[in-house]
Amino acid sequence: MKIIGSWNSYSAPFPGMEWDLAIEFLKNGTINAKILFSHLFKFSEAETAFDVIYNFKKGELIKAAFINNL
Repeated sequence: MKIIGSWNSYSAPFPGMEWDLAIEFLKNGTINAKILFSHLFKFSEAETAFDVIYNFKKGELIKAAFINNL
């Protein structure tokens, strides 16, 4: 199993214009982040989430995220 994450923390002064714009776009619906993920899980569904990720079929795209307010 390979778990990959990313983080871009460069923006001066923090949080910077990029962060403010991204948050505003997500809040007002300009960006629909849900289409970026194949699976969304509550934190309480962690065991199921890792089972789904571990058992994916070759060639199947899995982009999973844990979110707190499903």
